[in-house]
Amino acid sequence: MSVGRVRQHDGLVLTTGGDASALLPAWDGLRLQDPVSAWCDLAPGLPHVDGVALGDAVRRHHASHEEMQVAVDLRSGCRGARQLRLVLADVRHQVDSPMETEARLLFVSSGLPEPECGRWVPDATGRLWQVDMVWFEQRVIVEYDGDVHRLKGQDQWRHDEDKRTRLREAGWTVVVLVGGSLDRHRPWAREETVDRVRRALTGR
Repeated sequence: MSVGRVRQHDGLVLTTGGDASALLPAWDGLRLQDPVSAWCDLAPGLPHVDGVALGDAVRRHHASHEEMQVAVDLRSGCRGARQLRLVLADVRHQVDSPMETEARLLFVSSGLPEPECGRWVPDATGRLWQVDMVWFEQRVIVEYDGDVHRLKGQDQWRHDEDKRTRLREAGWTVVVLVGGSLDRHRPWAREETVDRVRRALTGR
């Protein structure tokens, strides 16, 4: 495990290497790597946004920021350490999906202020609703509707519509993004998405 190598076959890349001491106890005969170590190994070789999205998932479900920071610090001086530090700097808690990571980093790279993720905001009755991204000062909310919303059916749709109606009635501006609005192969769609959010933030 001390010497890494890459093998490729039919478009599948298999990377071996890393620290064997970081493996978890065997499960069904397999040795598994813990999520933080796996992220540390993978993130430097991924596009920045994808490394952050993976880190957001690890942060939300498996580790504290401090645990991730310790793991990054232990790799100081190793190959990819600089990229890993840059990725960790953009990792946030309470991010529900890779597309929310994609949206957040797109907004920031386009000069917009960074939104807060996964926060709870009140409607006019004081009821709290969790939203994907929010700018509290500007009272702007961004929600991303991916395939999961469609697959969950009418109950999910009704919940989302009720939430957004109540928040708009309370004076929040709610911008809803859908599939395609963040597509990296459609730069014009990404520009339109940024423009929509910028107009909401500036009240234009």
